[in-house]
Amino acid sequence: MLNPVALLRSASSRSSSSRFLLAPSSSIDDLFNNETSSCYSEESCSTMSGSHHSTLDRLYTWEKKLYKEVKAGERLRIEYEKRLTHLRNQDVKGEEPISVDKTCAALRSLHTRLKVSIHTVQ
Repeated sequence: MLNPVALLRSASSRSSSSRFLLAPSSSIDDLFNNETSSCYSEESCSTMSGSHHSTLDRLYTWEKKLYKEVKAGERLRIEYEKRLTHLRNQDVKGEEPISVDKTCAALRSLHTRLKVSIHTVQ
């Protein structure tokens, strides 16, 4: 086993760039495993577990919200395409300008809502 004090003394005498290039005789995994087994108590592990659980809960909530926003945006897009097709049909048939204007106004409103929906999701 390596003496940590000797490692620190020998490492401090070297330049900072060469310090990380030299590997100790024992493996890094062995050193890491020895440190982690003594550093963490059961109490800190349960705290980390609780923190992990709350992070997963927040992530799940955010994901559900994002899913709902995407679905709402998809419904808006479908409605927009239907109204656009309706406007084109009105134009081809030569319907009254008042009904065409109403459809255009509805399309502008849907387009604005669709842009806001896309911006919200991004």
